[in-house]
Amino acid sequence: MLGNTAKTPAVAATGEYTGGFIGATYGSANVTIMNSTSLGNVNGSEEVGGLVGMLYQSTMYINGSLTSGNISSANNLTTMSNGGFLALA
Repeated sequence: MLGNTAKTPAVAATGEYTGGFIGATYGSANVTIMNSTSLGNVNGSEEVGGLVGMLYQSTMYINGSLTSGNISSANNLTTMSNGGFLALA
Protein backbone atom coordinates (compact mmCIF):
# COMPACT_ATOMS: atom_id res chain seq x y z
CA MET A 1 0.00 0.00 0.00
CA LEU A 2 1.14 3.50 -0.83
CA GLY A 3 -0.39 6.18 1.35
CA ASN A 4 0.21 9.89 1.77
CA THR A 5 3.11 9.71 -0.67
CA ALA A 6 4.41 12.39 -3.02
CA LYS A 7 6.88 12.08 -5.89
CA THR A 8 8.09 15.13 -7.78
CA PRO A 9 11.12 14.18 -9.88
CA ALA A 10 10.66 12.79 -13.36
CA VAL A 11 10.90 9.04 -14.00
CA ALA A 12 12.80 7.87 -17.08
CA ALA A 13 13.36 4.22 -17.98
CA THR A 14 14.63 2.40 -21.05
CA GLY A 15 12.43 -0.67 -20.58
CA GLU A 16 8.74 -1.38 -20.71
CA TYR A 17 6.22 -1.13 -17.83
CA THR A 18 7.22 2.23 -16.39
CA GLY A 19 5.13 3.98 -13.74
CA GLY A 20 5.42 7.00 -11.49
CA PHE A 21 5.24 4.74 -8.41
CA ILE A 22 5.09 1.12 -9.63
CA GLY A 23 6.54 -0.37 -12.80
CA ALA A 24 4.64 -3.68 -12.85
CA THR A 25 2.78 -6.12 -10.62
CA TYR A 26 2.43 -9.83 -11.27
CA GLY A 27 0.29 -12.57 -9.75
CA SER A 28 -2.13 -12.01 -6.92
CA ALA A 29 -0.87 -8.61 -5.80
CA ASN A 30 -3.37 -6.27 -4.17
CA VAL A 31 -2.25 -2.71 -4.88
CA THR A 32 -3.68 0.22 -2.91
CA ILE A 33 -2.71 3.81 -3.65
CA MET A 34 -4.31 6.37 -1.34
CA ASN A 35 -3.87 10.12 -1.00
CA SER A 36 -0.73 10.07 -3.12
CA THR A 37 0.58 12.45 -5.76
CA SER A 38 2.94 11.78 -8.67
CA LEU A 39 4.19 15.03 -10.20
CA GLY A 40 6.69 15.12 -13.02
CA ASN A 41 7.05 13.42 -16.36
CA VAL A 42 7.11 9.64 -16.77
CA ASN A 43 8.99 8.30 -19.80
CA GLY A 44 9.68 4.72 -20.89
CA SER A 45 9.85 2.55 -23.98
CA GLU A 46 6.26 1.20 -23.79
CA GLU A 47 3.36 0.73 -21.36
CA VAL A 48 3.94 3.96 -19.44
CA GLY A 49 1.54 5.09 -16.71
CA GLY A 50 1.45 8.08 -14.39
CA LEU A 51 1.10 5.82 -11.33
CA VAL A 52 1.47 2.21 -12.55
CA GLY A 53 2.95 0.76 -15.76
CA MET A 54 1.30 -2.69 -15.77
CA LEU A 55 -1.14 -4.55 -13.55
CA TYR A 56 -1.13 -8.29 -14.38
CA GLN A 57 -3.53 -10.69 -12.63
CA SER A 58 -3.69 -8.24 -9.72
CA THR A 59 -6.23 -5.87 -8.23
CA MET A 60 -5.77 -2.15 -7.75
CA TYR A 61 -7.62 0.41 -5.63
CA ILE A 62 -6.89 4.13 -6.08
CA ASN A 63 -8.47 6.76 -3.84
CA GLY A 64 -7.74 10.47 -3.43
CA SER A 65 -4.66 10.33 -5.66
CA LEU A 66 -3.52 12.30 -8.66
CA THR A 67 -0.85 12.44 -11.30
CA SER A 68 0.35 15.42 -13.29
CA GLY A 69 3.01 15.57 -15.98
CA ASN A 70 3.66 14.24 -19.45
CA ILE A 71 3.35 10.50 -20.10
CA SER A 72 5.40 9.42 -23.10
CA SER A 73 6.88 6.32 -24.66
CA ALA A 74 9.83 5.98 -27.01
CA ASN A 75 7.94 3.38 -29.06
CA ASN A 76 4.91 5.37 -30.16
CA LEU A 77 3.32 2.40 -31.91
CA THR A 78 -0.44 2.02 -32.03
CA THR A 79 -0.15 -1.32 -30.21
CA MET A 80 1.45 0.24 -27.12
CA SER A 81 -0.60 1.38 -24.12
CA ASN A 82 0.02 4.56 -22.13
CA GLY A 83 -2.24 6.04 -19.48
CA GLY A 84 -2.58 8.82 -16.94
CA PHE A 85 -2.98 6.42 -14.01
CA LEU A 86 -2.45 2.92 -15.45
CA ALA A 87 -0.98 1.92 -18.80
CA LEU A 88 -1.89 -1.77 -19.14
CA ALA A 89 -4.14 -4.12 -17.17
